[in-house]
Amino acid sequence: MNKSNNKIICIIQARMNSTRLPGKVLKKIDDKPLLWYLLNSLQYSKTLDHIVVATTKKKIDDQIVKLCNKMKISTFRGNENNVLNRFCEAGKKYNATHIVRISADCPFMDPTIVDKIVRKSLSSNVDYTSNTLPKTYPMGYEVEVIKFLALLKSEKMTNDLGDREHVTLFIMRNPKIFSQYNVEAPNLFKKPKIRVCVDTEEDFCVIQKIVNFTNTQQKFISIRQVLRILDKNPKIKKLNFHVKPIVTHGFV
Repeated sequence: MNKSNNKIICIIQARMNSTRLPGKVLKKIDDKPLLWYLLNSLQYSKTLDHIVVATTKKKIDDQIVKLCNKMKISTFRGNENNVLNRFCEAGKKYNATHIVRISADCPFMDPTIVDKIVRKSLSSNVDYTSNTLPKTYPMGYEVEVIKFLALLKSEKMTNDLGDREHVTLFIMRNPKIFSQYNVEAPNLFKKPKIRVCVDTEEDFCVIQKIVNFTNTQQKFISIRQVLRILDKNPKIKKLNFHVKPIVTHGFV
């Protein structure tokens, strides 16, 4: 693995106009916005060179930029629906060789998972490395690492609205064009039906209860700690067990 010649840029897509739970990224738990938990965790990554929150040019998303400025996190603003273009332009601005894509819906993203997938991307030298094909980690721990040249190539190859909204969909659908590698969860974390992401009020309630069980002085909330809390408190994970994940053109 040669890290020295690479620039790993983590891009988090975030907006206030969420379909199922508008404003969720700034809903507060323990007096901190949901997005704060994700940004705070990622700052403990050992492989990321830069963290960027990619949001829209809409006035409602000024609040997201304000939070990022307060946390000294970079932002990039682009088209609301053409998210693929937003990622490509952000990647150009920060001279990326690899893009790490993470959704703002994942407040407890564990930096050790991010580092594992980034390292696998660099050592395998494939275009697209993720833990999503298939998903074996709990929902809320999805990480994608894309070679920036592959992302730029995909943008030139598709005009499909779904592809442009969902960033990596064209790459995932075309394994003959883009080489791919999937990172499987270790047995301890292999719980793909557990939801630790935020799409609904029930999801938010689960996250809130997990935070209430943690020590506010700790650096970040690890996946090990989250699963331990849920195992000891099965009533919590039942709160959102019925929520169906969003299916994107055949991909969950």
